[in-house]
Amino acid sequence: MTVVAEGVETAEQLACLNRLGCDYGQGYFFAEPLDSQQATELILNARSHRSTTNTYLKLLD
Repeated sequence: MTVVAEGVETAEQLACLNRLGCDYGQGYFFAEPLDSQQATELILNARSHRSTTNTYLKLLD
């Protein structure tokens, strides 16, 4: 099972998730929340730069 941790806010939390074997994470530690205009721009920009590789933030290498 692949695990995604939500709400990662500190380096300490990230380190703990790494020790626990968590696969992916998201939260304020990686990026601040976006308002609707910023989210729209992010989505439109991502569509023009599609990647064939996994773009999730990988916690463990």
